[in-house]
Amino acid sequence: MTNKTLYFLSQTYRQVQLSVAKGSVPYPHSDFARQFDQLLTALNDEDAARALVINLVEEAAAANENTDYFRRRLAEEAE
Repeated sequence: MTNKTLYFLSQTYRQVQLSVAKGSVPYPHSDFARQFDQLLTALNDEDAARALVINLVEEAAAANENTDYFRRRLAEEAE
């Protein structure tokens, strides 16, 4: 991954930690990075993957969902 992508992951993961309630299962950065990589592979478009992740963070926060929900939605989008 490029430095730009790693920076995006770092900042977006931080936003998840600040905006989305903790779920019942821990959600470490490594899991988030792996899920982003799977999404990136599925979409084959980094800009689209970034936009989708940002939308999912906003969706989870607005709906008062937790990281379990966020993780599940990200996995669904990667399928």
